[in-house]
Amino acid sequence: MKSLYLVRHGQSRNQIGQAGWLDPDLSEEGVRQAERIRCYFSDRNYDLIISSPLTRARRTFNLSGARADRCEFDSRLVECAMHDTEEYDYRRLLPYETPDFARPDPFNMWKVPSGQRIESLLADIRNRPEQQILLFGHCAIFYVLLQHVEGNFIQGEPEFSDEGRKLLMDNTALSELAIGDSPEDDRVVQWNLNIQDVLV
Repeated sequence: MKSLYLVRHGQSRNQIGQAGWLDPDLSEEGVRQAERIRCYFSDRNYDLIISSPLTRARRTFNLSGARADRCEFDSRLVECAMHDTEEYDYRRLLPYETPDFARPDPFNMWKVPSGQRIESLLADIRNRPEQQILLFGHCAIFYVLLQHVEGNFIQGEPEFSDEGRKLLMDNTALSELAIGDSPEDDRVVQWNLNIQDVLV
């Protein structure tokens, strides 16, 4: 079994009404949240870190101090486009430049529906040699990942019931999934753990 760890980005400027939805930076509190989890990652090393290339996720990754033998940006982790309007159209961001602390995104799946992106990501993870993999991303795309691990395959974009919204990860929360050789072997180890609680 492979261990797949998920960290949602810190609070974004969009969450407090200071920026639009598409690609906001972290808020001042989001920067503090990302820096606070540095203690958690200081004595850990992963085989692979994969980050959404969007600003709020990659800044959280960079500020967290998380380390791995290999680091990559991956557009399959870009947040779900919840509405089919210009405000949510990632084509407005392309071509997208990423800093050089991780390898550039080779997939160019910015506009592929989130369910298909997660299917592709999970198939790739099953075939990779790395065993300890850390993802930095967003609450809705991680919800889609959770649904796939639990056998609820989403083909397009998720629709959230009140119960579904309760499963969205908090800012800088940690979740862990066990990924097997086939989807039937996948399971949730822990979900939406406050890293600050672990550090106490």
